[in-house]
Amino acid sequence: MTSADNWRLPESEHDPQNRRSVLSFDDGNGGNPGSLITYYLTPHLVVHDIDIHSQRVPSFMEVELEGKPPLKVNYCFEGRCELTVCTGEYIYQEGREASIDTGQARSAFFFPSERYSGVEIVASAECVCELSSNVLGCETSVLSSLYDRCSSREYPLIAVADDEIADAAKRISQAAKASSGIDLVAAYVLEFLLLLDRHSFQDGLRKRSYCTASQKEIAQRAHDDVSADLSKRVSVRDLAERYGVSETSVKNYFRNVYGIGIVEYQKDLRLQTAADMLRDSNKKVVEIALAVGYASQSKFITAFKERFGKTPLEHRRTSRMQVGN
Repeated sequence: MTSADNWRLPESEHDPQNRRSVLSFDDGNGGNPGSLITYYLTPHLVVHDIDIHSQRVPSFMEVELEGKPPLKVNYCFEGRCELTVCTGEYIYQEGREASIDTGQARSAFFFPSERYSGVEIVASAECVCELSSNVLGCETSVLSSLYDRCSSREYPLIAVADDEIADAAKRISQAAKASSGIDLVAAYVLEFLLLLDRHSFQDGLRKRSYCTASQKEIAQRAHDDVSADLSKRVSVRDLAERYGVSETSVKNYFRNVYGIGIVEYQKDLRLQTAADMLRDSNKKVVEIALAVGYASQSKFITAFKERFGKTPLEHRRTSRMQVGN
């Protein structure tokens, strides 16, 4: 797991002609936990392509726009990000969801799944009407329309997007990664916003849970406790007794934050760790099985094959061949 505490911001790559910058983050340990590609369409309108491989990122990712809370539109391709709402509670946006926010939430710098990719469009509130008609290249009030849809809400508007919106967001991301010209990126941004404004968010609304600070803390402690030593099996009952809450509460809090059941998470973590050990070490299968909490080698092999579609030794051979190529 990568911590944001030691992150360093290297000199960014700039393309003045297309008003584009690229930040490739450095975690201080030689790792590459993510990147941020930004197009400054105007001083009051920016678009980000976000690719994160860490649970936490530093707050210098935030681009500040002066004045009232800006309009923020996000689309998540993959992963899960945390938003802190004005009440102090936490909510989570995940893959294939779009969100509109006009100050109801603070920016997300925590990504529970250690993986997040998406696009974000940020426009200053004071210039929404002006930007709608000028910067995006045609007469449209799409930005002000999106702002009005969300400005009176207590919470951000988050819902599952349709395929058209997903494809439009993908075109923005692909153009950003390909160093496309600013005019093409602006055109794709306009397409995305128009499709989003036409979308009935009621059709894609999910029942959404909100976490308090104490509930989030319990979920994170449970995550750390079950991840600390995979050779030891920690039951939900053990965790509940440790934290002084019910087993149901531990399960609910964990799922609300991480988007997956705690038992499912434990099993997946064990098997993924085993897969990495098979690729990177010469340890015997029985040793790896014990290291990830399987006392029975046969049960480990069965579980591994169910997860990866091949036996541990088959996985070792194929994964090393891929690395060699």
